[in-house]
Amino acid sequence: MPHLKLLFLGSPQILLDDTPLHKLGRSSGTAGLAYLAVQNKPVDRSQLHHLLWPDLSGKKAQMNLRRTLYDLKKYLGTGFVQSTRQQIQLCTGSHIYSDIHHFEQTVASSCPTHSCTAQSACSACLPELTAVARLYRDDFLTGFDYPYSTEYEAWQRQQTAYFYNQMRQLLQRLSHSYAQQDDVPEALRHAHRWLVLDPLDETAVRQLMTLYMQSGHRNQALEQYHACAARLQDYLGLMPTLETVALYESIKGGELDTGSTTTAAPPRHKAKVTSTQTPDLPLTPFLGRQAELAQIEQLLHNENCRLITLVGLGGSGKTRLALQVLEEYGALFNEGTAVIFLSHVTQADYLVPAILDGLNLELHGRAAPQEQLVNYLRHKKTLLVLDNFEQLLTAVDNITYILQQTNVKLIITSRRRLNLSNEWLIDVAGLTYPAPTKQTESL
Repeated sequence: MPHLKLLFLGSPQILLDDTPLHKLGRSSGTAGLAYLAVQNKPVDRSQLHHLLWPDLSGKKAQMNLRRTLYDLKKYLGTGFVQSTRQQIQLCTGSHIYSDIHHFEQTVASSCPTHSCTAQSACSACLPELTAVARLYRDDFLTGFDYPYSTEYEAWQRQQTAYFYNQMRQLLQRLSHSYAQQDDVPEALRHAHRWLVLDPLDETAVRQLMTLYMQSGHRNQALEQYHACAARLQDYLGLMPTLETVALYESIKGGELDTGSTTTAAPPRHKAKVTSTQTPDLPLTPFLGRQAELAQIEQLLHNENCRLITLVGLGGSGKTRLALQVLEEYGALFNEGTAVIFLSHVTQADYLVPAILDGLNLELHGRAAPQEQLVNYLRHKKTLLVLDNFEQLLTAVDNITYILQQTNVKLIITSRRRLNLSNEWLIDVAGLTYPAPTKQTESL
């Protein structure tokens, strides 16, 4: 029987006996196969109608689906897609291979020695996890554009974020695991790939700095810091966190041992909601916002206030004010605070994945990312800051849903208000300067 290979972790490749089927191209057949591979279970025909042709009537969508199934049978042959009057699914068996199924099954599989953790893998699991990391060639369905459905486009973005986070966590786990086994070259290789995947992840930077220093390459460790600082400044206008700066100063001052056979413990997550931890504040003084701070403090104690929007022009000090709120009043929230920087997020569909990533939450199962987020936050007394929201105003429905389904309080910084009925506004104007005195005028 012919062998079908479905490769969707990267640009989509569909191979029949290792021969690419270019004729499927950007068709509904490719889109449908990717969806069935991800679901890995029977799917209702009506579900595919709505996903692939949401703007068509029921009869036209049914006709398109029948044509798509005919094309798949024409190009693939029989034995790969099974359909009934109600449902459709990929067949199972050794004659079908899906990189998605292989990737997920390996990453989620239980360790036979029971010595693996979420941060590291045992020697028995490392080879297979290393091999499965090579399956991830690029983002899910890279370069594939199905132009007939915004529903499919949204689903594709969700899956892209899901597999991206899975891969990011896998690379972090592999780097720490090889470091614990004193295999510095492999630890470095996976840490570099981790940083390529997420160039703004300071945890990856610190891992590289530690590994280079431990292997006697002090200059390369320092270079990692300088490159990180430049990226953060260019993309976010921020400095590295105090944790990264402290590691840099330690290496620069020769306080970190070289040649150590153990890697540093996995550092804390960059915005995790834990106890009353707050994110590191920028190394700049806080001046002239006492009135705003007092107003925000009152709102934080107000049970009817769940959403505070700091509104002001770019550079007016909204972010700095929000961070100072976390510093001074974070202890009010016994399950912690977190700040999510959104300046690099330009599409509304990426808001929830960005929050999940900022909280370092792992997705499990097939529940929608938004549902997994609210399930995590539902009973937590937490304060979240969402910074630079102005380009995501079309995502206000997500904000409303989070507030309806959880007990969190939100502080949002934006150049424009959200126009929600439960929004409490704080106008953050530029700071004024004192009038010049006669002495300063004469200078």
